[in-house]
Amino acid sequence: MTLTRFVGVGVLALLVSASSATAATRWSVLAGTSLGVNGAPGQGGSAGSIEMSLPVEDGGWRFGVALSAADQGTARVELRDPNDGTLLGRVGDLHRWTYSLEWFGTRRLAGGRGWASDATLGFGWSRQQLDRRGSVNDAVSGALLSARLDLTHPVANGQRLGLALGWHRALLRTAADPGRSTQWATAALAWHWQRTPKE
Repeated sequence: MTLTRFVGVGVLALLVSASSATAATRWSVLAGTSLGVNGAPGQGGSAGSIEMSLPVEDGGWRFGVALSAADQGTARVELRDPNDGTLLGRVGDLHRWTYSLEWFGTRRLAGGRGWASDATLGFGWSRQQLDRRGSVNDAVSGALLSARLDLTHPVANGQRLGLALGWHRALLRTAADPGRSTQWATAALAWHWQRTPKE
């Protein structure tokens, strides 16, 4: 699946979910960084997601869909003048990143004095690409497992802001490229919005 098709499927999933949206629908945006990346280059980088979830009556759970991306790192090389070998500086060379579409379930663990902690488990499809200066050299798809813990506090009417720590496991074949990243963590700012009767 190409990036264009992936984005199209992700947007379609969000729109289909939004078509049945109610006042209980929660939209979430997470923006942060990837950490502890295995494989190569492995330095980590930016990470984020857009999510939509709906509650399950009398169950304490929310279920939804998430469109996510995580940077696994960029290798840098020394660039030299091809004529005289003069060092021109370091530039980005190999770059690896993963994008995914997941279904997830979230459960409220505890709350008090406005603070709330939520645990999330996700499962979906991921696509990992390795490119060199914009040209894709390798791509592989596979299932993705994830777990996350959010700690948030209300900041405005229907809005909550806090921190989210996540773990991600990509079930990818690594025989063709041992440098493929199969595990990483994320740390992000989390913003949740749920419409209230006053809105």
